Amino acid sequence: MAFVDKEYEIGTPLTNDASGGLTEMKRFEVVMYSERLVAIYKRKEFSEYIGTEDQKVLVNGRHWVKIK
Repeated sequence: MAFVDKEYEIGTPLTNDASGGLTEMKRFEVVMYSERLVAIYKRKEFSEYIGTEDQKVLVNGRHWVKIK
């Protein structure tokens, strides 16, 4: 899970922004600067906590991403 600037379509390539969160990469950026690709967007987490009853983690506005 990571902080993403907004909700994207599943499969959107992401890179870091100036504040350390993740933001969308344009297609030409993926081709020209592939080393900047950090993650792929998966989905937004709508619940406040995830995990089991004994090990809950606060979501705190984060989204699911696949780290590259």
